[in-house]
Amino acid sequence: MTIPHVAFRSSDSLHRKTDGFIRRMQDGATRPEPQELEAIMSLFIDEALTAFLTRAAEAAQLSPGMMKVVGMTTQTINKTTHLVVSRSVKKLDLQQNP
Repeated sequence: MTIPHVAFRSSDSLHRKTDGFIRRMQDGATRPEPQELEAIMSLFIDEALTAFLTRAAEAAQLSPGMMKVVGMTTQTINKTTHLVVSRSVKKLDLQQNP
């Protein structure tokens, strides 16, 4: 059975932040990094929403009215996700960091 995967081209900044965080955690970090984890998730959500909603809507050549709906939807998802992430990462201890 084939398991489908979905991907998008992420920025160098997201790669660097993620790789650095993973290396520090694997190398025996002594403290959690909620600010870094929040920054990584913020970049990821921004880039994923742009790739899967904004660019997809542009490629479909939606009308200006529908593009406005897509824009409001991405803003709502972005703000809600940032709120949840910012509150959640502060509660993680070192063992719960990825």
